[in-house]
Amino acid sequence: MISENSTRFSRSTRAAIAAVVFSAPAVVSLVPARAVAQPAAEKAAVSAGGEMTASRKKNDIGIRGHGFVQDNNVLTTIDVPGATTFSLALGTNEAGQTVGAYVDKKGRVHGFLRDSGGNFTPIDFPGAAATVAWKINALGQVVGAYSEDAGSPAFDLHHGFLLDKGVFTTIDVPGALQTQPHAINNRGQIVGEYLDSTGKYHGFLLDGGVFTTIDAPGGTSTQAYDIDDSGRIVGISFNVANLGNPMGSTVRGFLRDAQGAFTAIEAPGTTQTQPLGINNTGQIVGVYDAEGRPRGFLLDQALFTTIDVTDPLRGTIVVDINDDGQLTGAFDLVTHGYVRDRRGDFTTIDHPDAVEITQPFWINNRGQIVGHYNDAAGTKHAFLRDGDGFTTIDFPGAPGSEVRRINDAGQIVGHYSTLGNRVLFPARGYLLDHGVVTPIDVPGALHTQPGDIDNSGRIVGEYQDAAGMFHGFLRDPSGAFTTIDVPGAVATSIVGMNDEGWMVGLYIDGAGVGRSFLRDPGGTFTTIDVPGATLTLARDINNAGEVVGSFGDEAAIRGFILSQGTFTTIDVPDNVLGTHASGIDDRGRIVGIRD
Repeated sequence: MISENSTRFSRSTRAAIAAVVFSAPAVVSLVPARAVAQPAAEKAAVSAGGEMTASRKKNDIGIRGHGFVQDNNVLTTIDVPGATTFSLALGTNEAGQTVGAYVDKKGRVHGFLRDSGGNFTPIDFPGAAATVAWKINALGQVVGAYSEDAGSPAFDLHHGFLLDKGVFTTIDVPGALQTQPHAINNRGQIVGEYLDSTGKYHGFLLDGGVFTTIDAPGGTSTQAYDIDDSGRIVGISFNVANLGNPMGSTVRGFLRDAQGAFTAIEAPGTTQTQPLGINNTGQIVGVYDAEGRPRGFLLDQALFTTIDVTDPLRGTIVVDINDDGQLTGAFDLVTHGYVRDRRGDFTTIDHPDAVEITQPFWINNRGQIVGHYNDAAGTKHAFLRDGDGFTTIDFPGAPGSEVRRINDAGQIVGHYSTLGNRVLFPARGYLLDHGVVTPIDVPGALHTQPGDIDNSGRIVGEYQDAAGMFHGFLRDPSGAFTTIDVPGAVATSIVGMNDEGWMVGLYIDGAGVGRSFLRDPGGTFTTIDVPGATLTLARDINNAGEVVGSFGDEAAIRGFILSQGTFTTIDVPDNVLGTHASGIDDRGRIVGIRD
């Protein structure tokens, strides 16, 4: 499927651990019967919404999280003194030592060591602007990553390190753009990942000063996360072209034995399984996607057990397990929406009933904002924010629904599902026009997802045909559909259109790479690539021809605005992990999410 809210499953598990590991790839379900239209006013729940501006909470990086250690079902929360927004426990050994990362009051990222008595010691690579400690072995040796760039996000650091008896040693795979060691066993063998010059990730094993590349089957990229004393390695494989792009990506977990043989690790009922730790008894821990929500798991003797630290709706990630069976990880993870005005000032948006995420998708010229949020029960709801108040929009009879766009006349397009409150693929589209709901279904399509509506009532989006192929579509106000495909593409989706008929969207080329495009009113396509980016996601276009979206480079996921041929980066202040821009109005106001 091509859909624009899979971007948060983007910069590998590093960013995922600190925010929400699986940003539900915008899935929308196959609905066998048409829902009965019902005035939105009968379904809407209006509530006053509190907001805070960036200036009121200067060091808010946009996420929340706590570390934990769990020993025989006894939970210890890990919050580093002085940490402002999150503390993440990433590794533990049998001596009761725990390492991880936290953010201080200035928004700086530090590693930490917590001893068995509960005392914390910061770990900062000398001269580094950001440091993360990943794992610690029984000898007290620590591996992690650092960056000299103060703008580096917490989990996209450029260099690896080994800390042994107070001495730091840099670890860099020769020729790599980025090196991230993730674990060290008691024999001193180190595993991790590196980024090559083509933008692909590879796992590595460092043993006796010699690097060995690890490429697991099932994907174009590999990341290795842990190694036991016998040389067994766990990690993931995926297609790098799909990281953060509209298709989402199937993430395959693996176990690699000391002889190099791979065995797949797949939690039942999900296509996203990430094993992150293994101990010397062969127990494996990690995280899997449960309808867009991260949940931890323990794999022991082929039996998967789900690990939820507290309420399953709050999200749990299990990162490590030591030989005594103690678990470490993170829980209670939240993401926020934002509005950026033409001057560059940011305002945070949180629906008052939201628990995990508030995600604005678009803003019209009247300042009305639409998007979705997840409530305390895990149900996904669409919302309209008008002034300071929120109206919840639930498609009649559907357990999960989303809004995509609202035009200046107040017409709203979105999609819904009947398969589950977080399962939104395949989709059925709808138009909500002043309380009247009209289904939007391309004839014969398995899936229809509107992406935008202009002020004349024309609707664009994507659909999946009976053969499983994705196409863009244009629906005129009379209800007639026109298919639109990027020449040579194997999949096309249109996500934005202005009143002049200029369109932006996403496509997969013949090589399987996800790209963005601009289409003029005459039907000519131009590819949009942010210079130096490994991935560009165009999201919207206003009547001035300005395009907004997100891009990925070596350091982070960042927002952009393309105006008169010039790209300008959008970064929410003090945001550690990433900024995503999804909509722009004619006044230049931009909405999106901040991890």
